Amino acid sequence: MDIMHLTTLNDPDLFLKLFTGKLNVYAPDNKSTWDWAIFYKNNALWNAHGETVVRAVPFLPSSFGRAPRDPAKKLNTGYKAWEFQQYLYGLGPTLFRHLLPRKYWLNFCKLVAGVRILQRHSIELYYQRMESRIHFVRQSVHLLTHIGPETFRAGPLACYAQWTLETAIGNLGREIRQDRDIFANLTQRAIIRAQVNALCARFPRIKFEVGGVSSQSNTREFEEAIGYVFKPRCEEYPSPLTEDEFAALKIYWNRQGWPNRDSWPNAICRWAKLQLPNGQMARSIWHESNITVKLRRTSCVEIIHNNSTRIGNVQFYFCIRFGDTRHPLAMISLFSPPDANILSDSSGTVYLCDPMTGPEGLLVVPVTSILSVVSMFPDMHVTQDGHISETGKFSLMRHAYIGLAPLSNGGLFDDDDDTV
Repeated sequence: MDIMHLTTLNDPDLFLKLFTGKLNVYAPDNKSTWDWAIFYKNNALWNAHGETVVRAVPFLPSSFGRAPRDPAKKLNTGYKAWEFQQYLYGLGPTLFRHLLPRKYWLNFCKLVAGVRILQRHSIELYYQRMESRIHFVRQSVHLLTHIGPETFRAGPLACYAQWTLETAIGNLGREIRQDRDIFANLTQRAIIRAQVNALCARFPRIKFEVGGVSSQSNTREFEEAIGYVFKPRCEEYPSPLTEDEFAALKIYWNRQGWPNRDSWPNAICRWAKLQLPNGQMARSIWHESNITVKLRRTSCVEIIHNNSTRIGNVQFYFCIRFGDTRHPLAMISLFSPPDANILSDSSGTVYLCDPMTGPEGLLVVPVTSILSVVSMFPDMHVTQDGHISETGKFSLMRHAYIGLAPLSNGGLFDDDDDTV
């Protein structure tokens, strides 16, 4: 069973046709009774919804791959499976929260929650029993009931979904540098890839670098945090922390029991980026605020703090050293815990937070507590006449396949291809 085409092409096609009222209608049924068709005969609302997707894109990290385009304008122009993945299963529960009638929104969130679970690598509302609506129940709806049993029988479907094959085809194609004997070259690249995979399986500690050897003189690795690497730029000379930042560092300093807190000169060298063990590149507000081009925000991270998961926005990275021991740290601006009622109602798919301001919102953490780069995109309310307003809250979106993302041979995490 191919979970890729089922969940990111077939089912999205059905749901969007339900919401836009573009399915065929047969007597005695009447589209006027389709209370789920929120965009039917309301182009202003549909266009405004598409604009909310566009406004969310700058908040999707570059490591999330291709961002979804405006569905109101681009849905019929080769909308990609990955765009549907991020649009419906990433942004969808939050963006539809103010649009769909509550019962349909709850039903949609249950679908998203189930698909998210079944996409992991480690493992009646519309039909209403009317014969005239039997065409609503497509084969893709029926196949959803087989995903759970098939996962028990054959293991996580995401491990051998079409994503893997299509990614391999794309990677091998990008490695070709000549226009002569294309298929012969492709064959040789596939053979080399198979040999490399065999070596990795036999000797898992071997590390291969993609794109040749690059200078590491402007990076910093740590024996205390294996897999976490500071990336430029870096301040040439130390500069002081603000009062609130210094207070946050002193709290962490006391918890660690470090010496000489009062005699420390309050001066650090800030670093711009942190490479995570999963291959993602986490930037910082200090870095992104000094760039003139509009980039997709890549500074929001998921961390473990006091044995619980929190979301924060990295201000900058820095290092404290005692003798030969270095402590790589991150200054984080926290988001509040999620709205518990919305999180429960949405089956865990809408993680809605407020940004915390002031000294209570700042936190110093070791970089090893950072799990992954995430998206925190603004929650938006759309009126029936198409007016868009932001609520001031932010919603969490995680990468669907971050565990296997490095299989894309570096392309997914290309830090240079994230302009808006």
